[in-house]
Amino acid sequence: MCRSRLCVTCWLLLLAQATTYCLAETVYLNPARVYPGDISELVIEYDNNIPSLYALDTSVLQADFEIIDVSSRVSRLQEGNEIFHRMQWKIQILPRRTGTLLVPEIRFGDRQTPALTLEVLPPPAELLSSHEVFVTAEASPDNPYVGQQTRISVRLYHNVPLDYGSLSEPAADQTTIYRRRDEVSYEEFRNGKEFQVLQRDFALLARQPGEVILSPASYRGIIRHGEQSVGGAPAIGSRKISRSSNLLKLRVRNPPANFTGSFWLPATRLEISQNWGGDPDKLEAGAALGLTLSIVAHGLPAESLPADLLTLDSDNLRIYADRESRSTRFEGGELIGRLEQRFAVIAVRPGTIKLPDLKLPWWDTNSDNERLASIDGRTISVSDNSLIPEDEPQASQNLHPRPLSNLSGDEGRHWLGLALIASGALFAASLVLRRRISGLLTPLLHRHRIRRRLRRACLANDTKAARAALVEWGRERWPATPITGLHQIGKRIADDELVEQLARLDAALFAPSGSRWQGRRLLSRISALERQAEKPRPVPPVFLPRLYPE
Repeated sequence: MCRSRLCVTCWLLLLAQATTYCLAETVYLNPARVYPGDISELVIEYDNNIPSLYALDTSVLQADFEIIDVSSRVSRLQEGNEIFHRMQWKIQILPRRTGTLLVPEIRFGDRQTPALTLEVLPPPAELLSSHEVFVTAEASPDNPYVGQQTRISVRLYHNVPLDYGSLSEPAADQTTIYRRRDEVSYEEFRNGKEFQVLQRDFALLARQPGEVILSPASYRGIIRHGEQSVGGAPAIGSRKISRSSNLLKLRVRNPPANFTGSFWLPATRLEISQNWGGDPDKLEAGAALGLTLSIVAHGLPAESLPADLLTLDSDNLRIYADRESRSTRFEGGELIGRLEQRFAVIAVRPGTIKLPDLKLPWWDTNSDNERLASIDGRTISVSDNSLIPEDEPQASQNLHPRPLSNLSGDEGRHWLGLALIASGALFAASLVLRRRISGLLTPLLHRHRIRRRLRRACLANDTKAARAALVEWGRERWPATPITGLHQIGKRIADDELVEQLARLDAALFAPSGSRWQGRRLLSRISALERQAEKPRPVPPVFLPRLYPE
């Protein structure tokens, strides 16, 4: 009887142990008192002999908090002869309202955090008057056509020094965003206060009609205070803050029904021009001329401009198009796209040839009307390069081949036509080969220019140029992903040292003008990662079957 009772007691103890969650060893909020718009950090730590980082379910926090970031790490520690591992999670939370907020329990594995309270204090008037940070966003126009540029201006206002900050960029689905490389810093008086302003401009192109809602731009950084109290409120010291801009809504319109063009080109200005590589009035049969066609559009990227516009169906003239060259730059808050394409014009037979007019309809977004960019066609007179008169007597027939100069007019023209066709085919083949070589070399040259620009910026400790070069480097490394900021690069590379260097660079962009950033460590880390990526992968051995199996 006693033995059975003892067994039941043991089973009950085991069951209670299995169903009871163990508390984590260390859980705290840093800080435990914040102002609205300030970030608090929930830190969870526990020690274990075996490293086991569990995935945290933070959905229980989303009722009263916005989850800003979740990070984790494992540290290996040794005390005496014992080795153990310390697991740590850091959850940055932004309170949604003022008052005393409950941070509920979080369960992970066989552990559970205790419930905590976060006190969100209303900011005193003295604090608001002395320290103010906010972000604004502006869109112009807010009712663009599909493919029309909308200028997005994001401005960060602050009258207090900021540290370790990052300014995220607005984004939306079914849009393409182009970022201006340089940013503008200036001073502005607003509501009787002097603010430092950091402005970034973007060009947004919507790909589909309808309502487009852009995610707000947000700034996250640190305000460093002294430890004194403000307005009788408890001293908080340094504050991690988060500030978001207003929401932007765009009403994207379809192209007008009365537009007559084959290519939808909404721009503020569009020009088309041509440049001959020689005198087209002195073209001889069998000769070739180069013709360069250029299109420059204000308010459109180069990718939107059409190529291969020059075509001709003629037995007397052949036109071969080379690969187009495109470039886009940001100037005065507006995209300027440029397309250049070279054509080879080959005269096959003598005679008068009329090149057609070149017309390109486009839509003027300033006047909301259709306009026409055109180049008038011209008449080309191709002269005969044969010096043989038509009435030259025919030479006697023999079995030996005769030189071309001794052939009759009909035979001479026959052999001349064959020679022209062969030269045209060789020229076309050279253009195709040139395209393929250009397609292989262009990415390599582009990559080399990016690396050289990044190296020059890092060695010169130029924060703005280094950030622009890094964004371009990220776009080249991940072409399928729209890289617009340093934080996107850090998320795609599992390298703690690089992430730290990117954070230092982003912080230096918002630091006071007297601070000094050194770019050599960032450059060396990027170079090390590229060398590691360029190492050839080992090729697995190939085992062939025996020729005469048993």
